Amino acid sequence: LVTGAYSPTDIDISLPTKGFAWVIGRSYNPRQENSSNAAMDSAGYQGSNWFQLSQPEILLYDDVDNSKDTVYLILGADRFAEFKRASSSSAQFSGRNGATGCFKFTDGGSGVADTYILTDTRGTEFTFFGFDGDAGRAAGQLWKVVDADSNTAYVGDSSSASTAITSGWETDGRIKVAYDSSDRRFTYTYSTLDSVPRLTEVKAEIKSGGTWASPS
Repeated sequence: LVTGAYSPTDIDISLPTKGFAWVIGRSYNPRQENSSNAAMDSAGYQGSNWFQLSQPEILLYDDVDNSKDTVYLILGADRFAEFKRASSSSAQFSGRNGATGCFKFTDGGSGVADTYILTDTRGTEFTFFGFDGDAGRAAGQLWKVVDADSNTAYVGDSSSASTAITSGWETDGRIKVAYDSSDRRFTYTYSTLDSVPRLTEVKAEIKSGGTWASPS
C-alpha cells in the first residue's frame, strides 16, 4: 500500500511435518533499487525479481564503529528484518524496528565456519553460516532450524558444518539438497534458461529404510 507495488507470495509445496514445514515458495519485488536509487532487476536462480523462500539468508553491515554492526535477515524479495549489535564488544544482535528475537555470533575457530544463531520468541533456533573463509559457498546461508522440541530441518548435513557446506550448496551458493524434520529429502534441480541457471524442480522424497546415503 505504501509503494503501490504488487508483491505476491506463492507457496508451491508445504508438507505436514513435526514442528515446522520446509516451505518451497516464491516472493516477488518489482521495485528494486541499487545503491544509487536507480531501478534494477535481479537475475537470481528463481527468476528476475523473484526470491526462493526456502533459502533465506543474512547479510552483515560491518561498521568501523562495532556498536553499529547490523545483521540483516533477508526473508523474501520484498522483506527483511534488522538486528543491531548490543554493544561494540558483544556477540549478540538484538531485533530492532519491530523485529523480535536475537542473533548470537560464534567464532568457529580454525577450519570451522563461523555461525550466527537466531533464537526467536518460541525458542526456535535458526543457524546461519558466517562470512569467514571457511563458510565458502554457504556464506550467509541458512544451515539448520531446530525448534524447542528438537525437531530439526537442515541443508546438506545436520551435524558437520564442512559436510553441509560441500553437499548442501552449489559452488555459486544455490541450495542443492535439504531435509525436513520428518526426514524428507528435497532435491533442487537447475537448468540453463536464456543462458542463466534457473530452478526448474524441487523433488520431495521419503524413504522406507536405510540412510539417505543408501536409502530404500
